[in-house]
Amino acid sequence: MKKLLYACAILMVLAVIAFTFYLYPRLPIINGYAAKMACSCTFLSGRSLESVQEHELSILPFKTSITIDPNNKNCTSHFLGLKKQTAVYKENLGCVIIQEDDDYNVHFNLTKNESKTKINQDSLVINDELQDAITYSFDEGEELIKKTRTLVVLHKGKVIAERYVKGFDRDTPILGWSMCKIICNALVGILVKQGKADVTDLTDIPEWEHDERKTISIHNLLQMQSGLEWEEVYTSIADPTRMFYIEENAPKYAYSKMLERTPGTHWIYSSGTTNILSFWLRRQFESHQDYLIFPYKELFEPLGIQSATLETDEAGNYVLSSYAHMTTRDWAKLGQLYLDDGIWNGKRILPEDWVNYSTTPAEHAENGVYGAHFWLNTQQEKYPNVPTDMYYFAGFQGQRVFIIPSEELVIARTGLADESSFDMNKMIQMIISSVN
Repeated sequence: MKKLLYACAILMVLAVIAFTFYLYPRLPIINGYAAKMACSCTFLSGRSLESVQEHELSILPFKTSITIDPNNKNCTSHFLGLKKQTAVYKENLGCVIIQEDDDYNVHFNLTKNESKTKINQDSLVINDELQDAITYSFDEGEELIKKTRTLVVLHKGKVIAERYVKGFDRDTPILGWSMCKIICNALVGILVKQGKADVTDLTDIPEWEHDERKTISIHNLLQMQSGLEWEEVYTSIADPTRMFYIEENAPKYAYSKMLERTPGTHWIYSSGTTNILSFWLRRQFESHQDYLIFPYKELFEPLGIQSATLETDEAGNYVLSSYAHMTTRDWAKLGQLYLDDGIWNGKRILPEDWVNYSTTPAEHAENGVYGAHFWLNTQQEKYPNVPTDMYYFAGFQGQRVFIIPSEELVIARTGLADESSFDMNKMIQMIISSVN
């Protein structure tokens, strides 16, 4: 009996040590993620808390306690009452994690104009090969491996196939995660087209004036070659998890990083880089409201995208690295814009040669896998049976929009699993075969 009690005591001590040194410091991040996801999925996508806990929050090391306040439109998460985090829904701004008090009190008035610029919505006639590709893309039966939620296929600008799992439809806004980075690319491009910026411009960030960071250009940031310190890790307390779930001002956290290498000489994927661009974008406008309305007026409205919500941090900066919600059809529209060289319904939205610039490999990106915020299939490493001209935007857990110019195809797929458990190479190959 004494040995058993002694063993139990040791286990309890080890558990306390593990909690104190491993889990407790991570609680703000875990609770922040839980509160933010529950809030966005509830108030933007209209989903139930049970569904969010079963799917999005199942990746957490333990289940947190979540309370949803439908009247005040907020969600609070905690573990045993510790390190509470609250995300608040704000009209037109989505859900924002508020650290203690809402110090910035950001609000945004937006009137969305009805637009008739829609992708073709005629009834679909799907051939057997395309039907096989769609069937392959989704899980059949109870075993969930691929975890595809939605799929939309455009060929020559028309929807030729779409499918949704239960609980999702063509009107459900989907969080794009890092697919949002392409919105950042587009917004910079629009300013270039308007003659208000050039990719060779320096950032002119005040905090960089007195050190070598002042030499970082917009081009360096778009190609993820800023030279700034950054560790893109999500399984621990690291740069992106701190930036998203602890800091009030995401760009400020990112631009506070020091130089590790000379700008333009080294490639490293960094969500912080995109949020620095968001801060740079904000500084191009006379007022905060002008910055907030810019994506809607100059990008979403011309494309007829009415489902979009860009979410901000507490300080009112768009988190362009990760927080954009749109229907799958609207994500596909964004892909079609690039397939059509930045032209939509005969109107040029992006500057001439912008798509070529965006899909040119960054000089120091290993094997040419990255351009200006776009992933590339230049070496066919991840997608060996897909044309080398394919480029795409990609987000956490397999959010993808594939653009294949040689096949006039755009494929938008959302879900909860990436290529590690789902052969997207085969899915794309089957879709290509079906249209030839």
